[in-house]
Amino acid sequence: MSLSLQNPISSDDIRTVSDLKEGKVFLITGPGRSEGDTAKIVLKGEYLGGTGALKAKFGATVARQIDRQATAKTLTPAERTAVETFCSDHEEVCQYYAGAGINTPAYSGKHREAVQALASGIKNPGNVWVKMEAVSLNGLDKAILARAEGDKTALRSFADTLRAPQGLEKLGRIIAADAFNGNFDRICPDAWDTPEGHEFEFGKAAEGGNKGTAFIFKMNLKTFRNLGNITVVATDPSAQRFEASMLDYLDPFTYLGDIHAPIKDGEDTMMQRYVLRTLADKNLRKKYAKDVIEDFEKILNPRKSRFSLRTKLGSSAVSRLELGMIEGCRLIKEKFEAKFPVPRSVGLTERLNLLAEVR
Repeated sequence: MSLSLQNPISSDDIRTVSDLKEGKVFLITGPGRSEGDTAKIVLKGEYLGGTGALKAKFGATVARQIDRQATAKTLTPAERTAVETFCSDHEEVCQYYAGAGINTPAYSGKHREAVQALASGIKNPGNVWVKMEAVSLNGLDKAILARAEGDKTALRSFADTLRAPQGLEKLGRIIAADAFNGNFDRICPDAWDTPEGHEFEFGKAAEGGNKGTAFIFKMNLKTFRNLGNITVVATDPSAQRFEASMLDYLDPFTYLGDIHAPIKDGEDTMMQRYVLRTLADKNLRKKYAKDVIEDFEKILNPRKSRFSLRTKLGSSAVSRLELGMIEGCRLIKEKFEAKFPVPRSVGLTERLNLLAEVR
């Protein structure tokens, strides 16, 4: 059977494992649909707390409305067992080759370490594991670092993507989805609890003093919490076309991801305001959209004079982003009203009422 999101994973489907992110995100390869083809999917494991399964379920429902390419499917118990079996079988082969003094790249070094890391994570009962499409993406964190070293290509793709038709609107819909999901780990209003924001520093001096120093700049950002989760993905890699992505929509630290739990319970636990309240307040929503665009403009044009009127995202950027926020809330409201007819839980009723106020 081919490796895909639609087919259940079996131990025989897995050929190679690569560790993409600190033992939490893995690229899996296996047989494709046609003979000789190779398919790729991504496995991600994260501790999401006691309501992790619910957060993953509701988050996926929202993702299907806003960004289907980012939708993650929770692994079934049978799939987790299949991954464990592959890891166990792989380690047995590694030990056999090591004992025989045979150095085989597929069963040693980083490949063996990746499978061992996956085995350790998949056995942890507290982790929720999901599978996702493997996509070509640019993260804002890496794009900025590349810019600091003189390569503006990735950062320009961000500007081009957001300026394009439906670019900022798509980002606005993602912001609405994060607000509903209780995801604070991407972009959120007053992300750093200070009016001036948080100071980020990008670039570093080369070894040996000032000679050869890389481009260095500092900036205060008000709404960006996790630059690595602000991403664009390739919709057509050959044509270098990208769009904003909702990948990483599960916040491991949120207490507002269970849509049936009262909002105030989560707010009191986190000591943080539910972002959907900001979107429901027209004045606060406009300020939020303005702050997000200002953060992007600082990153896209860090040397811009404060007196300059030039923009990277266009004069209508704020209104376009806000329009996307409103549209995203409408799509989510329609989905959950249809999915959960009355009577509804207290938490869902509160959320639907807030969504209705976003107009």
